[in-house]
Formats: sequence, structure tokens, C-alpha cells
Amino acid sequence: MLTTFQDYFTKRGFLVDTASDGVEGLEKLRVDEFDVAIVDFKMPKMNGIDMISQALATDTDANIRRKR
Repeated sequence: MLTTFQDYFTKRGFLVDTASDGVEGLEKLRVDEFDVAIVDFKMPKMNGIDMISQALATDTDANIRRKR
């Protein structure tokens, strides 16, 4: 699924960065600035809900919305 999203958005001209698990994703959010993050709820090491909760706890300017 990760490579499917990466290929889809890259082919449409978006700059894409990926993380293989929640811990890596959280670290990337702390180091870089992103316009959009697509987060899976079921990830190794840290699930998406915990990752988002920790990101919000450390970045008070984060604007995170859930899209159904």
C-alpha cells in the first residue's frame, strides 16, 4: 500500500516521503514540515492514532483532520 500511494502521488507531481512504521513517521514529522500526512491506523511499532497523538502533543501548531 505504501508504494501504491507513493507512486500515485509522485506521478502527479507531488514530493513524497514515506515511513515504514509509526516511530519513523513521528520522527519525520518532528524533523521536517509537511503539508499533508496520510497515516495508516495499523502500523508496526506505533499505530497511527498514537503517532498523531504524540505529534499533536509536541507541535501545538499542527492542524490534523480526520478524513473518512
